[in-house]
This record gives sequence, structure tokens and C-alpha cells, in this order.
Amino acid sequence: MLDESRLAIHQVTLREQWSFRESVEGLTRHGIHQTAIWREKLHEEGVREGAKILRDCGMRVTGFCVGGLEPDSKDIAGARARALEAFARLVPDARAAGVKLGIEPLHPMICNSRSVLCTLEQANDWCDQLEADDIVGIVVDTYAV
Repeated sequence: MLDESRLAIHQVTLREQWSFRESVEGLTRHGIHQTAIWREKLHEEGVREGAKILRDCGMRVTGFCVGGLEPDSKDIAGARARALEAFARLVPDARAAGVKLGIEPLHPMICNSRSVLCTLEQANDWCDQLEADDIVGIVVDTYAV
């Protein structure tokens, strides 16, 4: 039997069907109270309003997906360095909050809009550089790698 309390649905799977608000309210209506937030969907409402919608619906956020190159940029090495630096700034706060962080490499064809991290080797290198094995790991999506 399905235990809905353990189910989380990623907003990217609903991006064409529902707005940010519609996805949170729709999932809640169906007894699903966990979702991974997609940056573009959150920006439809704005961060403050999006946070209010999540709180009002009792939605637990299981992840926040953001990445890719700056518009009109082709500097992938610079984007990777900035992403790693930003990720490193999250480590102390995540550790203090007891939150685990996942690094997910994605196929290079989508690095312009989704992730500048494209291989498991790069993800392993980031983990080594972050020196945070207690809270940082690699997320592997066999479709995306």
C-alpha cells in the first residue's frame, strides 16, 4: 500500500501542467505534502509569496533545484567555480540545521539551463573539495547521467 507521507513530487514533472501555486495546492488536495521546488516555478510567485503558499498548504520542501549558466554566458569553467563556491557557503548552515545536501550531475546537453555539473567524476571532485562527507552526497538519476 502506498504511504503518501513518504511521497514527494518534483515540480519539474508538473511544469507544463500547473503553475507554482497550482502545483502546491493540487498536491496538497491529493494528500501529498512534500515537493522539490523548481527555481523557475518559484519565481512565478516570488520567493515571499511562494514561501507563504508552501506554509499555508503545510508543504514540506525536499529540495530546491537551481543551476545552469548565466544568460548569454559560455564560461562553463567560471560557472562551475561559482556554483561550487556557492554550494560551499551552504555547508555550515545545512550542517547547523541538520540538512543533508545532494549534488546531482546532469547530462551536458542541459548544462546551459539546469546544471554545470555534468559527470560523476566532477561530483566526486566537488565532494572532496567540500570536505563535508557528513552532509554532502551525490544524487544519481540514471535518466539524467
